[in-house]
Amino acid sequence: MIQDLPPETVAVTFAKTSRSPEPFDEIAAGLTDQKSSKFHERWVVGYGHSSVAEHAILHIAIEDISIVAAKAVEENRLSSFTEKSTRYQIYEPERYYHPPALMASPLGETYREAMQKLMRNYIEGMEQTIAWHREHLPRRENEKDKAFAGRCRARSCDIMRFFLPAGTLTNLGWTVNARILEYGISKFLISPFAEIREMGEQIKQTAITHVPTLVKYANPNEYLSSCGIERSKLPPGLPEERHVAEDGVGSNEVRLVDYDPDGENKIVAALAYRSADCGYEQLLSHIRGLSEAEKDELARQAIGSPRSFDPAPSALENTSYTFEITCDYGAWRDIQRHRMCTQLARELSPLLGYVEPEILAEVGLSERYRRMRELSAETYHRLQGEFPAEAVYSLLLGYRIRTLFHINLREAFHFARLRSAPQGHISYRRIAVQLWDQITQAHPLITRHLPGVYPLEAVSADR
Repeated sequence: MIQDLPPETVAVTFAKTSRSPEPFDEIAAGLTDQKSSKFHERWVVGYGHSSVAEHAILHIAIEDISIVAAKAVEENRLSSFTEKSTRYQIYEPERYYHPPALMASPLGETYREAMQKLMRNYIEGMEQTIAWHREHLPRRENEKDKAFAGRCRARSCDIMRFFLPAGTLTNLGWTVNARILEYGISKFLISPFAEIREMGEQIKQTAITHVPTLVKYANPNEYLSSCGIERSKLPPGLPEERHVAEDGVGSNEVRLVDYDPDGENKIVAALAYRSADCGYEQLLSHIRGLSEAEKDELARQAIGSPRSFDPAPSALENTSYTFEITCDYGAWRDIQRHRMCTQLARELSPLLGYVEPEILAEVGLSERYRRMRELSAETYHRLQGEFPAEAVYSLLLGYRIRTLFHINLREAFHFARLRSAPQGHISYRRIAVQLWDQITQAHPLITRHLPGVYPLEAVSADR
């Protein structure tokens, strides 16, 4: 173990082992902060050996940022995150983001009043929902009062998540290496959200005290800021999207928009590759000539019987699928954490309508939810002209967002198995089951050997 060394010194220690015969502890003993900084200036900054910076690990605690800003942080791959949970914590009514420029404007009071009312209704609805569950939720055999109260609270939090606005404040723990951190900061600094730009600058100044050389050149990414296509050059929204917005009722949608029809043959070839003596092209040609029963037997032998948390074979990464997922922002908040996927999310707006779970009517919250949705959307439209970015803070997590979701089979199996489990939130459980169901229809030969995904009937029956 390398202990009690600054992150930059650890990075240099590991980097030097490629050319030094000395053991790690002797390399580290000969380094100082100044020598480490000089090394990084020359090799990482000067010659672009950025992989060295991956050995410098930081643990960053980010407090009091909006859910919108937390999503910007969690876009960074090769990182680890833990965020304040909407299931296990009840959010305080005064804790929402106050955009400085907006609050200083004539529209500041409009925003403040709306957010206070949204958060107050979240708290009042939470009390009502917890009381309803205490009366209607069946107790488990020998369940203690504390455990029962915890289940009532967790289920209530899952329901009331739809009432939270995107500007609700949250906390986030971020473990990241200096290379990814520098890139992340360079993206934060070009965000249309002033909050995210300010957050990026604060993270940079904090990180400089630990990795002074590796992040001091993290500046706004001019290349990324110059990219983009004008909306006027693209097709308008589809009629059914406007219809959803007019009706005001939407559901989560998962559509498989692209996949490789030859994907199963490629997966079987990849599964067999390490055991074969021939080249890949010859092997793939051989697999294509086999009967379905012969392919099925090869897949069965190669995949075996994975248990609940066994990782699937890496060969399953040899085919992928592109989905278009339209879901409530709260559900996207969860599925966005699967960073092995490529996710291209659009900006949140009321255009695609919202999700209203059936249980809201049972609890007696439908009318309250309607009023809060209308207030949320009205505030968004009032702010949008002068504050187009900040307007998003007022939208409830129940409003829908659309994302392009590109995922390989191995990650899809992990995603579906994890996110369809009964303890998960109903919104993303349905997404996981629908995603896996469509992959199963496309490639049944392989997926029949990948058990553990809960069926849609189980999700529908369990609130």
